[in-house]
Amino acid sequence: MGPWLAALVLTGATVEVAPNPCTSSVAVSAAVLARTDAAVRVILVPEGEDLLLTLQAPNHPPQTRPLGLRPGECPLVPELVAVLTERYVRALPAWTWAPRAAPIPPPPAWASTPPRPLGLAGRPRWETRVGLEAGGGAGLPTPDLALRLRGHLVAHHHGGDGPRPGVGVFVAVSVSPRLGFGSDGAITLLAPAAGVTGSLELGRFRATVGLAGGLLAAWARGFERASNTVDPLLEAELRLRATLVGPLYGGLSAQVPLLGHRFTRADEGVARRTAPLTLGLFLGVEQILAFF
Repeated sequence: MGPWLAALVLTGATVEVAPNPCTSSVAVSAAVLARTDAAVRVILVPEGEDLLLTLQAPNHPPQTRPLGLRPGECPLVPELVAVLTERYVRALPAWTWAPRAAPIPPPPAWASTPPRPLGLAGRPRWETRVGLEAGGGAGLPTPDLALRLRGHLVAHHHGGDGPRPGVGVFVAVSVSPRLGFGSDGAITLLAPAAGVTGSLELGRFRATVGLAGGLLAAWARGFERASNTVDPLLEAELRLRATLVGPLYGGLSAQVPLLGHRFTRADEGVARRTAPLTLGLFLGVEQILAFF
């Protein structure tokens, strides 16, 4: 076989098509494979304005014939070669050719798998996203304000067009402004925390439930019992978010302290734990990091 031949080896059949302006090895190979899987060599070379077909089975001399093409018949070449190959194979003695395999019936309609936007057909995929957001919230029943900066890493499961569950981790830092009470007292709070989340995403919307743990540090001026205190902090979090434009998203959040406190107020010079519930807004950006 000369270097000018392009060859494709199929199941039992070898198709060799020399470069020509009429057809290709891929088209001819697909047509031949659809009709026979016998061990036969198919060679197609140009000869003037025609194509010369050579067929050869093991232990048999080659048979060569021109296709006799007319103008505009190039699209018919792959099927014509396949028909001639099938007739050649079936004309051989019975011990030299294998019967064509029975076709595999298509799966029933109910068993078909819907296309997945990410991943290969029939294989669910996961995507990893990384994001950064800023937000704020006010404690209830007191109006103390906290500002929060949060980064997160989350993996979302893609199993079709329905709801997508996800799991993730995040690191959040909450800082309250200096809360002044009277002319002498002010309190500053810093609450770094890390946690895990579970989420369910449907279209542009995502609901998230999380649990975070960390430390809450308070620096106070004018309140003796609140000065330089550090308390453990454990809180549950519920978030509802929606995709806005591109990677931009926003939503609502609610935090419920399970251990420790988030805000401190002063009453007659004594620091008190308050804010059993904090409601807030957030805005952030998120990018796809990887698929797996």
